[in-house]
This record gives sequence, structure tokens and C-alpha cells, in this order.
Amino acid sequence: MADKIKLKYSFGKTINAGNFESFRVDVGAEWFCENNKADVDRTFAAMKKFVDGKVREGELECQV
Repeated sequence: MADKIKLKYSFGKTINAGNFESFRVDVGAEWFCENNKADVDRTFAAMKKFVDGKVREGELECQV
């Protein structure tokens, strides 16, 4: 059996609110997966989709 490895992915975005104000949204994730290319690729794609979606949610909340 292959060893488990930990993948990390984070993404952030600064939103200009005008009038010299801004908001920063940062989201990160750490997930374990099997140490093989297929599982790493699948896990990374899932992490990226999750994290990027949460940043978009935060961005939309800042614009309200």
C-alpha cells in the first residue's frame, strides 16, 4: 500500500472597497491522499474547486 501524503492549497484575493478601504479573503485546505499521481491529481482538483469556491463566496459577501 502506498504511503499517505498531505497536500496543501491556499488562495486569497484582495477586494478594493473604494475610499482607501479593502477586504482580504484567504482560504486554505490540507487533505491527505495516497502517494500516486492519479490520487494526487484527483485530490488537488477537489481541493482547488473547494477553496476557489469559498474565496468566490467571500468575495461576493464583501461586495454586498
